[in-house]
Amino acid sequence: KLVLPAKCRYAIAMTVLMPLDTIACSPTAISSAGSSLGYSRCEFLVAGLAEFIRGLGYTAIPSVNDLGSSVAIALDAGLGELGRTNRLITPEFGPLVRLCKVLTDLPIATDKPIDFGLMEFCKVCKRCAEACPSDCLSYEAEPSFEVRGEWNNPGHEAWFEDAPKCLAYWEESTSGCSNCIAVCPWTKKDRTIIHEIVKAASAKIPALDAFFNSMDKGFGYGRQKSAEKWWHANHFEYGIDTTQGKR
Repeated sequence: KLVLPAKCRYAIAMTVLMPLDTIACSPTAISSAGSSLGYSRCEFLVAGLAEFIRGLGYTAIPSVNDLGSSVAIALDAGLGELGRTNRLITPEFGPLVRLCKVLTDLPIATDKPIDFGLMEFCKVCKRCAEACPSDCLSYEAEPSFEVRGEWNNPGHEAWFEDAPKCLAYWEESTSGCSNCIAVCPWTKKDRTIIHEIVKAASAKIPALDAFFNSMDKGFGYGRQKSAEKWWHANHFEYGIDTTQGKR
């Protein structure tokens, strides 16, 4: 049992972008590799940041999926909102991120949760639930406080998932699955002007969400990409073109 120092009152939450070209091949081994690449970068990032903080004379404990819920911490830090997948969705890259954090006693300014209209969008979208091969995501219009099993953290309103069914599919497919990430309308490779306009409009005018979702489907976003073609494409380092858009 790990006992954290009581003085570690702060958590620095971070999101690490995954390569969309790999995640879009879900459910295949290519998409699983993209997810693993995101986790590998998380581990490198938190280790380096923790060592830097220690060099300043403070306590720092790096963490990825342990030492507390990264999703809850990231929500409190204002990095995104909770979506229909019961996971964090960011305004910049949607759910195309992995989360990590550093627990510390370094005195830092704290952020607050944000509302960019995501929950209202999820109420009418349901793309992730439709694309889930294990049928483990909720189709309910409204989030609820009623959990679906002991694997869910109670006490907050969400669309709770049936995690054992998801895991069973992973074991059956042997390659993992990222369909819910790949099909989300908020998952975009770059930040073009039209995408920025749609995001802003969605935040201010929820009545347009169903239209935006239909347009996203119409333009072909979220369709599974060929894993075979992935091998013959030219890829950027870590699968991410950092020269695109406004990044």
